[in-house]
This record gives sequence, C-alpha cells and structure tokens, in this order.
Amino acid sequence: MTQKKGMIITAGQFEIFVRDNYRFLCLVAFRHLGDMDIAKDMVQDFFVDFWNRRDKLNIQTSLDAYATRALKYLCIAYKNKHKSTISLDEHPVEIEALDVEDELNYALKNETMHDRLAIAIDKLPVERKKIFILSNKDGLTYQQIADQLGISINTVKTQIKKAYAFIREDMNDLTILVILLSSIKNF
Repeated sequence: MTQKKGMIITAGQFEIFVRDNYRFLCLVAFRHLGDMDIAKDMVQDFFVDFWNRRDKLNIQTSLDAYATRALKYLCIAYKNKHKSTISLDEHPVEIEALDVEDELNYALKNETMHDRLAIAIDKLPVERKKIFILSNKDGLTYQQIADQLGISINTVKTQIKKAYAFIREDMNDLTILVILLSSIKNF
C-alpha cells in the first residue's frame, strides 16, 4: 500500500497495518537494539507518531518499507541518545568514539539496498508476492503456505522459484539478493 500526500489512512486500515506488521517491526527494532522491551516501546512510538502525522506524510515507497526505514532511524536515534548518557563511574566499559558520518553512510547504503528489494518485491504479481512474503517474511513452510492458500505444494515451490528469479534479475546482483534475503529472515 502506498500512501500519497493528502491521502488519509482510515482507522480500519491503520488497525490492519498494525496487526499485520507489529511482530515484524518488533523484530526489526530488536535487531537494532538487542532489547525486546525497548524494541516494543520503539514500535509503539512509531505507530503513535505515524497515526498523529498520517495526513502530513508523503510516502514514496510501500508503507511496509517506510515503516521499516522509519523504525530503523528511530532505533539509531535512541541508541545515539542513550550512548551519551552512560555514566563511566557506574559502568566501567570502554566506549569507542562514535563516528556519526560513517554510521549514517552505512545506514543510507543499507537502506538503499532494502528499498531496492522492497521495490522488486512490490513488482511481483499479487499471488506470487503473497507466497514469497509468507515464506520469507512470515517464515511459513511450503506446506503451511499451500494449506493456508488452498494450493498445491508444487505451486508454492514454482511461485517462490519464479519470485527469486524475478528479484535476482530486477536487482541485477545476486550477491545483494542473498545478503538482503538473509537479513529479512534475521529481522
């Protein structure tokens, strides 16, 4: 779903978006923060902020890609803020100098690759995209996908194979594809 400036998301659409993405976004935040309680708080903060600013947003990618990117930057900001408040007397740890420019460059480079993957996935035919997401994002087995969608396991295998082929061709770099797909499962 793409959000255009001035297009207002309804309460029902927002509820579905939260329900469908809460768990995934918690895993994204956890991956960046390493603490599930803080990760859940960050996701909650994102949803509240998103709802409050929904009529002012101009989202150019899919709503899922926007949420993932926005949450990632919230986590980076949280980590930066809390790194500076550590008391050295209470916590005798060695703190490395923070190179903000390097961290931002890394974040932007990584985000560009994730955006490319999100765009490639969005180009898939609807049913193929659904099967691909159930397999890679939701972690369902081929059999579970077949049962859920009422199709044969061979259809699932074929659709996933075609999805990988399309994404590989669309992204034009197998190495990036392997790295990004493995990072989806690690969220």
